[in-house]
Amino acid sequence: MTPDDTKPPCVHLDEIIRTLLDVWPEHEKFVRASFKDVTAESMKFSDDVAQLALVLMDDKVKETASDYRWMCEMLMEERLYFVRHKKYRCASIQEAQDAVYSNRAFMSRYVNGLLFSQIFWRNHAQAIEIFRIRFLPNNRHMYQHLEVGPGHGLFLVFAARDERCRSLTAWDLSPSSMESTKRALRKMDVGREVSLQMRDVVGTEPPNEEFDSIICSEVLEHTGDPERALDNMYKALRPGGRIFLNVPVNSPAPDHIYLWRRPEDVCAMIGEHRFVIDDFIELPPTGRTLPQARKQDLDISCVAIAHKS
Repeated sequence: MTPDDTKPPCVHLDEIIRTLLDVWPEHEKFVRASFKDVTAESMKFSDDVAQLALVLMDDKVKETASDYRWMCEMLMEERLYFVRHKKYRCASIQEAQDAVYSNRAFMSRYVNGLLFSQIFWRNHAQAIEIFRIRFLPNNRHMYQHLEVGPGHGLFLVFAARDERCRSLTAWDLSPSSMESTKRALRKMDVGREVSLQMRDVVGTEPPNEEFDSIICSEVLEHTGDPERALDNMYKALRPGGRIFLNVPVNSPAPDHIYLWRRPEDVCAMIGEHRFVIDDFIELPPTGRTLPQARKQDLDISCVAIAHKS
């Protein structure tokens, strides 16, 4: 099955889709919705992401597909809790540590599932494409780049491929996450130095005006104090420097702590911390329009591109 039989096949994407539908045939309708009305350029980009994902999977595509199914079913339970209680199940970093981060087996499956989400969840796929197409090319020449919470390393790869990028730094507070990022960068053959630093964006004083470009994608909701994180990233950014923020609203997950209920709340918080917002994009989930997502309190990815004046 190709995502859309009217479009040219994408070899890497097709391989992942075939394996996923062997594991989870009932997911076909969702997969088709993921690529409905997608441009040829976006399809090509999705195939590029799929190629990187295949490298990260180490021939364990079927296992990763099974983990993605497990993750989706687990997140449905979180969604039901959220609908009933109007809050996230996890209320503190310690609770997230006890329930999720200290459980190696859980984390392994969770990370695998999130890798597939970069391909099949339209809001996730669009966010990484916006970063590649609309954010990086507008950075100043020879920019020094920071990623907060690099995770699977996909965003770092696209920054590393940019010849205009002078240096790459990544911060993470988890030793195991940092090791995972190191392995991912080796697998994806990032042929340049990346400074990986153990640093908590909330709990430690940042370097002053060191970076021209910062990305913080799907990280702030994992903190108990996103406002402190925004302050610290503002301090770390040079005047005129740019930041890419991806913040989900109404997005229950076992390790999500901070809840925003409306995109306007995200936009307001960013503006209150002195960033000048140049673009703010609201991305609804697969198969839903933005009005539907707002009305039903569904997860919306809020992508803000901003600068420090």
